[in-house]
Amino acid sequence: MRVLMEHVSKNGIKPAGRLRSVYLEGPPNRGDNSADYITQIAVPIKKFEKV
Repeated sequence: MRVLMEHVSKNGIKPAGRLRSVYLEGPPNRGDNSADYITQIAVPIKKFEKV
């Protein structure tokens, strides 16, 4: 999440809300090894207009 927020800040992108985490694969499919879990992280953004 830190890397995503650094990218947003560095590129002048304006967040339009809070981060969302969607757990795509976890314990039922990947067992107890959390390194195998798959999570989608997204941040909603305001409309970007070129200058």
